[in-house]
Amino acid sequence: MMNYSQMKEELKLIRENRARINLIVRQLNTIRDDGLSAAYSGAIDYAKDRVQSSGDPDGKLVNTIEKINKQVERMEKRVIELREENKKLESLLERAPGLAGEITRAYYINCHGIRYISKAVNYSSRQCWRFVDSTIDWLVQEVNKNENV
Repeated sequence: MMNYSQMKEELKLIRENRARINLIVRQLNTIRDDGLSAAYSGAIDYAKDRVQSSGDPDGKLVNTIEKINKQVERMEKRVIELREENKKLESLLERAPGLAGEITRAYYINCHGIRYISKAVNYSSRQCWRFVDSTIDWLVQEVNKNENV
């Protein structure tokens, strides 16, 4: 049986994971943009990346590209791991009904601040937190109902 505080901790983990995913995606976009810029300009900033010492510019380019590809692979793998960690609870949160569900998703899944959300829905921050609390109660009931089945 899950209680309110346990559910809230699980939702905090979802929010943290989503924030990490957003950061990694932004970093991946930066890496890709830097690669496209380098390819377009015909130059790569070798000072940013340590490469094996070589007098051959093609060797430096290959080493840099290989390092960037490995970094991208690690980052993409981490995104997949983070998404899988709380997939079940996120799918349940997607079914949360009404405005309370929307506010809770905006906070925990989309990682918006409660002030931003309160302005968007034209409710006070306090009322938005009440909506979040009611959704957490709903989630606890749903999880406990599914465990008893």
